[in-house]
Amino acid sequence: MRPVLMKLGWFRVNAYGFLLLIGFAAGTAWAAREARRRDLSPDLIIDYALWALLSAIIGSRIVFVLLDLRSYLQQPETMWQIWKGGLSFHGGLAAALLALHFFCRKRGVRFAQMTDLLAPGLALGYAFARIGCFLNGCCYGVPTHLPWACRFPDEHNLGHLTPPSHPVQLYASLLSLVLFALLVRNLHRARFEGQVTCWYLIGYSVLRFGVEFLRRGVTGKLFIAGLTEAQIASVLMFAFAAVALVIRGRRTAAGDETEKHPTKKHRQRGA
Repeated sequence: MRPVLMKLGWFRVNAYGFLLLIGFAAGTAWAAREARRRDLSPDLIIDYALWALLSAIIGSRIVFVLLDLRSYLQQPETMWQIWKGGLSFHGGLAAALLALHFFCRKRGVRFAQMTDLLAPGLALGYAFARIGCFLNGCCYGVPTHLPWACRFPDEHNLGHLTPPSHPVQLYASLLSLVLFALLVRNLHRARFEGQVTCWYLIGYSVLRFGVEFLRRGVTGKLFIAGLTEAQIASVLMFAFAAVALVIRGRRTAAGDETEKHPTKKHRQRGA
């Protein structure tokens, strides 16, 4: 592990924070490029970027602290030490979406249009962030005898290393890159605004639900029915996105049908 990438006197570059910023920059750059391809101003993405960064960091840290509030109350000075890791992706996503809602209202942009632009970039940025987790030595998995197993600083036994364990962070990073590639490849197949967003939410939920099985009881806290907190959040996110996908798909199909049959549209109005 290499939690500190570079150190010059009092100044040091932490791996987690550095990779988080690299991922943020990569995702923003991709979204800005895609906006230009769709004849939209890349400035929309750049302007929102600061809103997203600040809101996501604050929201993700608040949720992470609340989920382990008892421990943080014993050491309150550690609550905002985000450079050491400890961010809730679901909390950050919720805060960034809330900020996006206000941003879209202020700029007169459609919310779903923006989320479709940002979703693939989010998958790309997440891949970098998980590499940061790996270098930081957090979010590792259960012990394994696989040849690529790694030893990490043991969160439950300070000063010691874990047995050879699953590098779940790298699994998540690779899977997120696959998700990014699938979203980019299928952008042209989207039939309505918000569809790409739903694809991303479903894909991420499946990804996270699966890898969490390798973190249960180690760095993934059990919550209900043998599932971790992140798995419960992923189930809820999956359900929301799946329902939204079905409802919007049916509305779009009905709209296409009425456009193809004007007389049918006229009869519906007179009914």
